[in-house]
Amino acid sequence: MPFRIERRTTGKASLAAIDASQRRESTQQQRQEDEQQEQPPSAGVADLIESPGAFAISRRANRERRPSNDDLQWPLPEDSEGEPDQPDHEVEAPMEADVSTPSRRSRSSGHDEESERVSTLDISERSDEAQMGSNPGYVVLGTSKSPRQKWLLIAFVAALVLFGGIVIGLAVALTTRGGSSDESGNSTGYLSCADLEPLTMSEDIENFDALADELDLDTSPSITSCTPINEALLFVAQDYPRITESSRLNRFVLSILFVSNHGPNWEESHSSGWMTSISECDWTGVSCRDGEVTGIRMNNNAEFTGQLPSELGMLKSLEVLEMRENDLSGTIPATFNRMSNLVQLNLENNRLTGTPLPVLAGLTWLEMLRISFNQFTGTIPNEVVFMTSLTILNTASNDFTGEL
Repeated sequence: MPFRIERRTTGKASLAAIDASQRRESTQQQRQEDEQQEQPPSAGVADLIESPGAFAISRRANRERRPSNDDLQWPLPEDSEGEPDQPDHEVEAPMEADVSTPSRRSRSSGHDEESERVSTLDISERSDEAQMGSNPGYVVLGTSKSPRQKWLLIAFVAALVLFGGIVIGLAVALTTRGGSSDESGNSTGYLSCADLEPLTMSEDIENFDALADELDLDTSPSITSCTPINEALLFVAQDYPRITESSRLNRFVLSILFVSNHGPNWEESHSSGWMTSISECDWTGVSCRDGEVTGIRMNNNAEFTGQLPSELGMLKSLEVLEMRENDLSGTIPATFNRMSNLVQLNLENNRLTGTPLPVLAGLTWLEMLRISFNQFTGTIPNEVVFMTSLTILNTASNDFTGEL
């Protein structure tokens, strides 16, 4: 803590001695600082990296060399606490100025020298960093990569892209099984007749003949054409081991209906799920109970063109068949009288022809029969009176003759 020099009994000789002592101390301190400045420049960045504590020690030593208030011993300034005692005799003003001036100069010079040392260190560090950046033996963070590093990075990225493409290609190939998927993501990757070689033998197609025997079908040993039956057999045979016998029958009949009536041209709202890997009970317009198809409702489909397949008669559990307002043609198959559970038949607004009533009169269990707005002909048979369960009958806008 600074202290005051008592001048109450001190004369000029005492003040002069104090002044000379302080001057000597200031001169020695100045000489030491000059010697320190003449020392070699501080170590470069590489040396500082090798000796992490050297830079901190050097900076701490510089701070310790700065003069403190305890080292400066001069009279307190006039604005300090307490008033100095009045001397017993006069003290010349120049003597007091000589005492304080060197101390203030010393403090100012110490601050300037510290700033110069910091500036010198910054310049030295920047110079070292520039040298390290140009030297290939150093790795300087934040500098641009060498040409070799750039080429290695490019090669690594190219390898990743190539590997990713291969993986994606394999995934697509395995997922589609050589085919595609519908908009719902269901697999449609089944072989069709168009994928087969000419004169392919049925025995060369796994489960093809076994399915035909199970359905009691008389097929040719060679698949020479893509008939609806061959197309349906080929489709179901590919799922033969994983589905039940009743499911194989359902999918076979529905596939024939789809192929023979231009199913690939149907809009998504009508064809969703058809001839895909999902259950036939989830195909649009199909309803089931206990794994058996009980209802087919395919209405208002302008692309539903073709004829009613006779294989529909194989669905003996079918209860409802609605195919109104389509573009069906041809006749009603005679096999319809095998559908012993059919209670509702609606074929209105099509282009069907023939004489259906003799066939339909045998369905004595029908409750509703709608065949209006077609091109049917013939007489109304007397057997119609035996359809005792019938509650709704509409045969309008046809070319029937006779009376009920």
